[in-house]
Amino acid sequence: GNISTEYRTNSREQQFWTIRSFPEATKNCYTLRPSPGIDNNYLIRVSFMYGNYDGKGKTPTFDLYLGVNKWDTVAVPDTSSTLRKEIMLISPSEDIYIFLVNTGNGTPFISVLELRPREFCNPGCRIRGTISSFV
Repeated sequence: GNISTEYRTNSREQQFWTIRSFPEATKNCYTLRPSPGIDNNYLIRVSFMYGNYDGKGKTPTFDLYLGVNKWDTVAVPDTSSTLRKEIMLISPSEDIYIFLVNTGNGTPFISVLELRPREFCNPGCRIRGTISSFV
């Protein structure tokens, strides 16, 4: 889907103009297969901008999981704000699983998903948490 045209300003990055929403399933998975995958250090960044894409004017709240571990709760504060979540991961397997989980408080969506090897993270980047292995 696309965010409403009123939120597409020159100052807004174009990567936020399109979103992917998951209105049907409870748990929605992205499978990432970086090469090489196992035992490598990655920065994972997910970004959200609601932009009233569904015309409801009410931002949803849903959970974000990295593998079987709850990473965080996504609660975009308003229709025009962007929210970013970042985490460092030493990949315990070839695949990295990121789930958006419907908690009954609106449809999960995502604007941007980034996976970067640690060496491509800017020296000053701030990481808010780490998960070194899946349980």
